[in-house]
This record gives sequence, structure tokens and C-alpha cells, in this order.
Amino acid sequence: MPDRVMVSAPSQAFLFGEHAVLYKSRALACGVERRSKAELKVRGDRIVKIDSDAYPGEYIGKIESGGIRGEGPKELEILARGLSELYSKYEFDKGVEIRIWSDIPVGSGMASSASVSACIVRGFSVLAGIDMSKEDILENVYMFERIIHGRASKTGPACAVYGGIVLVEWVSNGMVAKRVDLKVEIPLVICCVKARTPTSVMISKVADRVKRVGLPMRKIMETVDLLIDAGLKAMENGDLKLLGELMLVNQGLLWAMGVSTSEIDRVINVALENGAYGGKLSGGGGGGCVLILSGAECTNKIIKSLQTIGYKPFRSSVSVEGVKVLEVTS
Repeated sequence: MPDRVMVSAPSQAFLFGEHAVLYKSRALACGVERRSKAELKVRGDRIVKIDSDAYPGEYIGKIESGGIRGEGPKELEILARGLSELYSKYEFDKGVEIRIWSDIPVGSGMASSASVSACIVRGFSVLAGIDMSKEDILENVYMFERIIHGRASKTGPACAVYGGIVLVEWVSNGMVAKRVDLKVEIPLVICCVKARTPTSVMISKVADRVKRVGLPMRKIMETVDLLIDAGLKAMENGDLKLLGELMLVNQGLLWAMGVSTSEIDRVINVALENGAYGGKLSGGGGGGCVLILSGAECTNKIIKSLQTIGYKPFRSSVSVEGVKVLEVTS
């Protein structure tokens, strides 16, 4: 049996459908080549340690009859809760050390938690000798996301597990995710604004507005769903200008949901003034990251214009691969 494994998984960018996907709309997103990595090592005892470069301190716990019990930063403790579910589900009882590194900005809306969870689940499957299908990995990562965020969609987990362009839709009151194979280059610029708001807070904010406003808000969610078909067709035809315009429509609907900010709007406007085809927030909103669709000829201009006003944008591309094993040693 292996005693050490290194795993990597991509992050996420929402093309269409954040928030609306929780109200039976579909969502269209893509894996992004900003990745997290995790190293998992089997220990000779029943101790579990989790360490991340994103947080000070270390989680240290022990495998007990009721699960893993221990102390550490709350962000790592919640990962231990997910790991505890895996231990129980697959009847694993060996201690493990987990070290996490990530290039994904925390709290940016790029699904850093799903990426890290995918690394943990895939690494666990290797150490435990469990033959998990991609669908099994997805369901386990989705379990982690529900523990972390409460109410969550499968979009981030699907991007982390499958990579590429991912469609999430509702079937029989459950979310089903699949990879969509489209031969189109999507030049992206991602710009993280300074504000950060937990996804769970923004989900609650939208839920409150849906409850207060009622039917008009539900019609907004239905309109987002219409954008999915139009967006898929635009990508099939290689029409990036139309795709960008559709993203702007989605951004307007996100503003109506109450999840955009003046800072996000400013970044989008600067990008448009410098040749971008479109842009929108990506993820929960209330800050986080802005996804900009740029023509190849104007990418540098967009990046420089945003740097001039104090941001650190970066170019990115759709990830070809989802979660993957980098190294295994015995």
C-alpha cells in the first residue's frame, strides 16, 4: 500500500449561474489553471495532522470511535470533519498527515475549498486503496462543500474533479454535473478585488431577497437559465463577443440579486474600456474575483489598466485536467 501521495486540482470560474443554480437553474463553469496541491502521508499511529500555507497553526486530532477529534484553526478543523466522514464511510483507521499548498486566492469565489477537498479525497483514495470513480470523488467533494458552506452547489466540486467546461443541471431534485467538450479557446483575465465575503453569507443574503421579493427574483433565476443555452451556442460557434455580452447580462442579474459591489463594477468597466468582450463576478460575490473575457489582442492592455488602479490581475486558461495524482511512494 502507498504511504505517501501528492495530488493537484484546479480552481473554478463561473461563466453563468452562480446563486441561480441553487434555485433549479443550470450553471456553466470551467476549471481554471490556478491549482492547489496536497501531500498526504500515512502515519504509524491514529493521529491526524493538517497544515496549510493559507492559515497559521496546525490542526492536530485523533481517530476515535465517534470520528476525528482535535483542535486547530477553524478552516482546518472543518476539513478534518470532512475527512472524518471519509474515515467512517470507508472504514479507514490509520493516522495521516496532510500538507496543503495553494495558488488560489482564499475567499475569491474561485472555489479554493473545493479544489483542496478534491486533493484530499483523491489522495485519501490512493492511501486507502479505494478505487473511486470520478463520480465517487465528486460526491465526496460535494460532501466536503456542504460541511464547509452549508448550502452549496456541485459546480466548484465538478470543476475541481473534471476540469474543462462543466455543466451542472437539476435532475430529480438533485444536481448532476458533466463535462462539456467544446473546442474553443477562452482567453480569461481574473482580477481579485480587495473585499471578501464568505460564500455562506452571500447565499443567505440572496435567500432573504428571494423570500422578500418572491416571484420577480424567481424570474431572474429562470432568466439566468436561459443564458446557459445562449452561452453554449456562442461557444460552439466560437463567438467570444456574444459570449462576453451574455456574461454582462448575467452580471446585471447578479447585481439585481444583491451580490455585486461598486468595486466589482469598477473593475468590469475598466476592462470594457480597454477592449474586454465582457465580464462578471465569479462565485458568491460581495467581493472576491472578477472574470473578464478578453480578446487575445487586448489581454495585456486590460492587465496593465487594472494594475494602474492597484489590482493584481492575472491571465488564465481553462484547465485541461481535473484532479490528478502527481506522485505516489510506498
